[in-house]
Amino acid sequence: MRITNTNVNLRASGVSGARILKVIPKNTLVEVYTCGPKWCKVKTQQRVGWLVGSALSRY
Repeated sequence: MRITNTNVNLRASGVSGARILKVIPKNTLVEVYTCGPKWCKVKTQQRVGWLVGSALSRY
């Protein structure tokens, strides 16, 4: 589990041009499935998508 440190776009895939599914507010708890060099696949509020890893802090 991690927490967002800023408002961040939840995207359909791990690229900056991917469709935005939802804006995740700062201080939202997310379940992290996997992280690469830049992007993390997460689940939050019953949605699965990708966040830029720099927007996440340890919980």
